[in-house]
Amino acid sequence: MFTRLEVIALKTAAMMVDFLSKYVPIPQEFHKSWELKSLHDWMTENQNFEAERIENNIKSEQDYQKKLITSIVSSSTWLNQINGITESQLKIYGISWREWV
Repeated sequence: MFTRLEVIALKTAAMMVDFLSKYVPIPQEFHKSWELKSLHDWMTENQNFEAERIENNIKSEQDYQKKLITSIVSSSTWLNQINGITESQLKIYGISWREWV
């Protein structure tokens, strides 16, 4: 940018460099500075968006885990109930079931 200005308006470019160098040091690698500034701006703009998206993902995963836990507990309860039935109870339930059908 400075080289373009220097070609068009030599004295104005010199005056700007002189004026700015008194208050702000001129970076040696200004391209790198622009790149870092653009990355910083991008990160600060997207910071809240990313946090909200991650929070929503965590919440949906927690809901899914609750459903899985409920299903596991239900299946485990039924399994324990079935395993706890004695032979005599099984015969009684079998006879009652056949009569009902």
